[in-house]
Amino acid sequence: YPLAAQVCIAFGYVQVVASIVVWWVYGIGGVMEDIDPNEIRLFDNAKVMLLPAMLLETCYLLSSRNNMAQLKLHGSDMSYLVILEYCVKMTCYSTMAHFNGGIVHTNLRAIGPLRGCYTVRYIEWSIA
Repeated sequence: YPLAAQVCIAFGYVQVVASIVVWWVYGIGGVMEDIDPNEIRLFDNAKVMLLPAMLLETCYLLSSRNNMAQLKLHGSDMSYLVILEYCVKMTCYSTMAHFNGGIVHTNLRAIGPLRGCYTVRYIEWSIA
């Protein structure tokens, strides 16, 4: 593997170990019952903002089908990955907006007022 890939893999292992240590030391906060309605509106806004970006990437991919030089330069695989990423994000934000945030735990490591740690967002960040 190239050096950049080796560094990325090493940091991935460090992140997994650090996550386990933090979970072991701090644990998981209790389930939050009071979800700020403004955050739920933000989830709706996020999916509205993601849709044009996904459509733009789709249009670029479709318009480049006849121009193989441009498609090779940009890479069709990358376009498919970006479209998949936007689909995953839109699905997660739609789920959080529809189910009032889903399962939300108190973030024990946040400074200031109690903040929620959204399980669906955490899963989305792990995937996309």
